[in-house]
Amino acid sequence: MSQELTEFITNVLQPLHYEVVSIEVQKRQKKLRIFIDRSTDDRQSTPSPRTPIGIEDCIQVTKALDEPLEQFPLMTHLFDGTYELEVSSPGVERPLAQPLDYEKFRGSRIRVHTFRPLIAQEIGNAAYLESNSKQKNFVGTLDGIAKGEPQPFVKMTLESNHEIQIPLELISKAHLEPKWDELSSELSSRKHDRRKGTPS
Repeated sequence: MSQELTEFITNVLQPLHYEVVSIEVQKRQKKLRIFIDRSTDDRQSTPSPRTPIGIEDCIQVTKALDEPLEQFPLMTHLFDGTYELEVSSPGVERPLAQPLDYEKFRGSRIRVHTFRPLIAQEIGNAAYLESNSKQKNFVGTLDGIAKGEPQPFVKMTLESNHEIQIPLELISKAHLEPKWDELSSELSSRKHDRRKGTPS
C-alpha cells in the first residue's frame, strides 16, 4: 500500500516539480503526512539550501493533492471516513528514504541506523569491525550506493576515515546529519546581514 500511495502522489507532483521524500500514515490520528522536496533534473546534485520548501510550496501541493486523493480508492482502505492531509518540508535532517537519495546526496554528511550489528561480509571492513562489532549507528560522508548481491549497499566514509558499506535492506533509518555548529554560525550570519540591511 505504501509503495502504491507513493507512486500515485509522485505522479501528481511530478509536473509541479516536487518529489516525495517520505510518507507517514497515522491511522489512529487519521492523518496522512507527506514530506516533499523540490525535484531536480540532475539527481547527482544536491538542491540549493537557499531554496528550501516554504509554506507556499506546502499550500500548493496540498491543493494539488486534495481532489486526486479523494478519488483514489486506496484511501478508503487506509482511513475509514475523513482524514487530515498534512504537507511538510523535510527539514535540515532530511530522511533518505529512496535508493536514489543515496546518489542525489553523495558527499553529504549522513547518519545511518541499522536493524542489527553488521558482520564482516556486510560491512566490507573487517579491521573496523574488530573494535566496533556491536555498532548500529554510523555517521560520516555519503559516498553513494552500489549494486551488490543480493541487495545494493550504501557506501560511507566514517568520521574516523574508515570506509564501510551497509546493505540497503539492513538500514532502518537514514537522514542528513548537519554540523549544527556550522549551521548555527550560518544562521547567525544571516541575522547579522538582515540587521545591516543587506540581502542574505
